[in-house]
Amino acid sequence: MSDHGAAKELGKLLADYSVFYQKLRGYHWNVVGKEFFPLHAKFEELYNDAAEGIDTLAERIRGLGANPPATFGEFLQLTTMTEDSSQPSAEAMVANLHADMGKLNEHVKKVHAYAEEIGDTGSVIILEDFIVGLEKERWMLSSYLQA
Repeated sequence: MSDHGAAKELGKLLADYSVFYQKLRGYHWNVVGKEFFPLHAKFEELYNDAAEGIDTLAERIRGLGANPPATFGEFLQLTTMTEDSSQPSAEAMVANLHADMGKLNEHVKKVHAYAEEIGDTGSVIILEDFIVGLEKERWMLSSYLQA
């Protein structure tokens, strides 16, 4: 199966996840304050999940007969996410990630709809798992922010 349209859309999603991953790493390294220990661990859990998602997307793109974007330059050209070089508070980090997950989930849903439209069942199945995971993590971050 070779559908470069699907691969292109998955590549944009891969770029979003790659920028999100790096933000998670930066927050993991730079979180400070009373919530250091739980957030440091949570951010590590989230970036490990994001890394797995990145690999899944890249392998799907290869399975569709295309080459996934693989450089920071390509990611930054394709992404809809924003980097964060600031040093936000722990709570602001969580709020930023909550917002980013909402943006990611909307993008995943758009790519999912496209995959359904073109009959790309493999991508549909993969993306459904992404949606469920993002919604769960976003709910958890929302619960943290309500404390």
